[in-house]
Amino acid sequence: MITNEKSFETYEYDKPLDLEQPKWAVRNNGTSWTPGSFSAITIPAGVYMPKSSWEEPPYLQRVQFSTDSLLDLPDDPSSRILSHIKDFWSKEDAFRDLGVTYKRGILMFGPPGSGKSVTIYRLASILESYNAVMILAKSAGIAKLGVELVKALEPSRKIVVIFEDIDGIIRRESDEELTHLLDGGTDVDNVLFLATTNYPERIPDRVLNRPSRFDVLVKIAMPTADARRAYINHLVKGNLLVDIEELVSKTENMSIASIKELVILTQIFRHSIDVAVSKLTSMDMRETPDIEESSEEDNTVAEQAQEIEI
Repeated sequence: MITNEKSFETYEYDKPLDLEQPKWAVRNNGTSWTPGSFSAITIPAGVYMPKSSWEEPPYLQRVQFSTDSLLDLPDDPSSRILSHIKDFWSKEDAFRDLGVTYKRGILMFGPPGSGKSVTIYRLASILESYNAVMILAKSAGIAKLGVELVKALEPSRKIVVIFEDIDGIIRRESDEELTHLLDGGTDVDNVLFLATTNYPERIPDRVLNRPSRFDVLVKIAMPTADARRAYINHLVKGNLLVDIEELVSKTENMSIASIKELVILTQIFRHSIDVAVSKLTSMDMRETPDIEESSEEDNTVAEQAQEIEI
């Protein structure tokens, strides 16, 4: 399944939340009383970013990202990842019976534009079905804060922690705090860690190759020929103005976004395939960042997600 257009919008609830009226908040063994705020028994399933500042206690800010359309494509690795996650969520009793911590770590690696972030969007779309909470984390410390905030009131809640561009996190703060978290430095029972990277070679072996930190490593490659053909047919709905097999052949190793632009150039602007490919190639003037530079993609989930206004 591939998103052919991504956007990030302010969250709007379909109906008002069932909130309890404010009560008195008590501190210092009953000697300090302050007016409380609205409260709820459980946090809604969804995507959250941990927030903290000197002015107020830490909290979770709900965010939402949406897509224009989702399309099932052949040979889609994100479908296999989602199947594994659903299987993990169905096996809690087996973990308990074995006496091991009920947690999982999955690392996706592959070139930019191959569909790693799409897997996160797809997982977010099914959170409600599993009553799960997703935490977008730009550091191990933020991840730890998010997990502890949820577990403070809902210790058995399913939690997904997202580390996009984990190599950048390691570069900025080393891997000590990260490995401490993955190894159970806080309560990680019922927690799934899902990480992405464009540069697996930049991740230390002690993080990459040690089970119980990341148990599953999945390469997310560019769309196969069958996937590209299905996507092109989806866009043009049988009205392609150029030869589809030539277009499939000349889009090898291209991302879905690049294929979409080629279809626009050939269908709307009536360029030949060769001219369209040439124009698209000349547009890409970016260079691969050096190891000292930020390895993060320009538009991560956490950066693009917008805060909710209730």
